[in-house]
Amino acid sequence: MSAAPATTSTLEHDALGLPAPARSRRFGLRPSLAFVESLIVACMGGLVLLLAGGWWSDAAPWFDAWNGAPGLFWFAASQVVLVVVLITLALVLYSIRALRSLAQSLTRMTEGELLRIPAGGPLEVAHIADRLSGILSQRAQTQAALGESEARFRALADAAPTLIWMANADGNCSYVNLPWVRFTGRSAEQSVGLGWLSAVHPDDRARTLAAHRAAVRRKSTFRIRFRLRREDGAYRWVLNQGVPRHGSDGELLGYVGSGIDIHDRVVNDQRIRRLTTVYAAMTQANETIARVRDPDELLRGVCGIAVRHGGIATAWCGLLNEDGTALHAVAAAGRDAQLYLGSAFAVETGRNPGAPSLVAVREQRHYVGSDRSGDVLGAALTPAALWRSTAVLPLYREGKIVGVLTVYADEADYFDDELTGLLLLLAGDLSLALDAAASAEKQRSAEIALRELNATLEHRISERTIELELANRELEAFSYSVSHDLRAPLRSIHGFADLLLLEHGDTLTEGVRAYIDRVKGASQRMSRLINDLLDLSRVSRAPLRRSRVDLSALCDELLRELRDAAPERNAVVAIAPGLVANADPGLARIVLGNLLGNAWKFSARRDVASIEIGQALRDGLPMYYVRDNGAGFDMTHADQLFAPFQRLHSEREFPGDGIGLALVQRIVHRHDGFVAAESAPDQGTTIYFSLD
Repeated sequence: MSAAPATTSTLEHDALGLPAPARSRRFGLRPSLAFVESLIVACMGGLVLLLAGGWWSDAAPWFDAWNGAPGLFWFAASQVVLVVVLITLALVLYSIRALRSLAQSLTRMTEGELLRIPAGGPLEVAHIADRLSGILSQRAQTQAALGESEARFRALADAAPTLIWMANADGNCSYVNLPWVRFTGRSAEQSVGLGWLSAVHPDDRARTLAAHRAAVRRKSTFRIRFRLRREDGAYRWVLNQGVPRHGSDGELLGYVGSGIDIHDRVVNDQRIRRLTTVYAAMTQANETIARVRDPDELLRGVCGIAVRHGGIATAWCGLLNEDGTALHAVAAAGRDAQLYLGSAFAVETGRNPGAPSLVAVREQRHYVGSDRSGDVLGAALTPAALWRSTAVLPLYREGKIVGVLTVYADEADYFDDELTGLLLLLAGDLSLALDAAASAEKQRSAEIALRELNATLEHRISERTIELELANRELEAFSYSVSHDLRAPLRSIHGFADLLLLEHGDTLTEGVRAYIDRVKGASQRMSRLINDLLDLSRVSRAPLRRSRVDLSALCDELLRELRDAAPERNAVVAIAPGLVANADPGLARIVLGNLLGNAWKFSARRDVASIEIGQALRDGLPMYYVRDNGAGFDMTHADQLFAPFQRLHSEREFPGDGIGLALVQRIVHRHDGFVAAESAPDQGTTIYFSLD
């Protein structure tokens, strides 16, 4: 900002401090010097003409009077004097012209008429010297004030919180303030000219210089954003603003500008932009995961979404082979995607074992790189791609790593912790989708195998049915043989034994008679065994016809028959009312007949026998039971209890054939039921069973 001009009084003073009337005519120094210069030039011209010829013609008689050498001497001397005068006048002329140049400079300095000479005033050298002395003193004061102003500017610029700079008209830096020096760690001498450009990030350097030069050509204000290297080597985003400086004639003098650290704002804006794009990509990817079932199509879709919506330059997915020794690229999208498709990379012994994708597979972890220089795999495949950031996310199936999702970005430090967390969530969703696809594939394979098994099973069932029918016919034939062929000899043995006793009983000794009785008993026992085998066979082959059976009434009927056969027995019987089962009536009668018969038999040695029939929960299932207070048995032999012809008591203790409980188990199993026993020696026995 320039100061307002001072008001001129009525009595004006010239530039050297001399008063002059307000209406007097003004003579400047330049017109006076021009007059003197013209006067000297005119004198010099006259002297030259005089020396050249006019003076010789007028002075020739006088030289003749000298008659010889003396006259020639004085002529020569006069010529020398004229030359000296000419030289002196030339020097004075040179000084006058120098003084005119000085007057012009002083006139420019004072921005007005330098001398105001009163009309008719004489021009004296002493007077001019006084004026020049005043002007020089004023100039010194101006220079001192200018130096003080410059010092104040520098102090203010060095104390400013911004980076201040100045440049000349061609745009080259001519000044930087102290904060600039401290921020960049470069001296002012290193920053002037285009030296400041070396502190700009290499990726931003060409763009910044082009924008700077374009603004200088247009002579316009500019705003440029670039990354500037800090003293510690870190790059910070800076907003650089420049304003042109113009002279009074409008000519461009240069630029003055400032730089502001906007790194935090830029990084935050970038983070928000990245998160927004990644959230959009995750939304699209989750829709694809929910919709697509084929794993290869799913991976291709996710790679494409990451490039189109996630701000990713290149994305590719690789899956491990069955033995985990090679990583096969199965999907890729973005720049240079074709270089990955169909490629395979050895996990341990490949040409680039230190590649991030392979490191993530070997170490079972995710990998994030802030600069592509660490990604040997990418550098080897496509050195011209110049990715700046790398992220490798493992893919899992059933808790085991099966591949990776690898993404590249053009910006350095692109994948911060928050963005990496989102990508890990995406990889987790993708892993779940791969798990679901694997489960679906297993289910499809199982269904195919089941259909094949069913097809073969039907054939095998038909074969087994035929075999079973043959076995049943053979069993019927065997039963017929047992029923007729085996019983006939037994009847003969029993009959001939009776004949011996009848015809020769009087002549037989007691020992022979005992032998014959033992033969008859053995034949009768053999007949019972044959009947038991036939019963067991009939139970296995007889058709099952279910109906409602009143077990309480059936038990009451069977116990009455037992009481009638042994009226001397003292027994207490408790039958729970309302016991009903959905079972085959005939087979149910065989089951209860055998169980009640065993309870009646094994409690015969008690003074008061106790028999109880009821229903209770066992292992959470309703089951019927028959309990007695008889002899009981050791549970260590319980596995023999339901085997045919296996006995836990001798024939002398308790008669029987050992087939009853085997029949019970077979009938219960045919009803899809369950049978079990609980007992202890001399503590009685409880048999549990179910029929439906």
